[in-house]
Amino acid sequence: MVGGAFNIAAGNWLFKTEAAYLDGIRFFNSGKEFKRIDALVGVEYSGFMDTTLSFEIADRHILNFDNQIKVAPDFTEKDRWVSALRLTRTFLNETLALTILAQTWGLTGDDGALQRFTAEYDLTDAIELTAGVVFYQSGDLPRFSSVGENDRLYLEIKYNF
Repeated sequence: MVGGAFNIAAGNWLFKTEAAYLDGIRFFNSGKEFKRIDALVGVEYSGFMDTTLSFEIADRHILNFDNQIKVAPDFTEKDRWVSALRLTRTFLNETLALTILAQTWGLTGDDGALQRFTAEYDLTDAIELTAGVVFYQSGDLPRFSSVGENDRLYLEIKYNF
């Protein structure tokens, strides 16, 4: 694997791009090795007070694609698109952070999606509380075909010593 990232900051904007080349990838349905290029472009805006908004879109492109890996158990496409939209806002002198994250698989989100709502609170310098909920939407992607009924609620207490 070899890759790189390039970011440009312009005022309240951050423009970012990442790319990686991977080889030696194996799939269950094929005896040959595959090569893949992962590419991401994104933008982040922090011009609102105590708020950051970001959008990223990525593609995992298999260079020497073979239709054998489209079926079970691999379920791999030549291009796998993922996009993410995140909004984070801090409150109470940056001791409370609220984050909304929405991710979609497929160019139109038809392969599946999730939304995560998180609250992080610094109770003390050593204790951090995190709570949130994740909502899943089923989609055409086999791993997302039946996740719609598996929403998740979570709570974490972290002690740093």
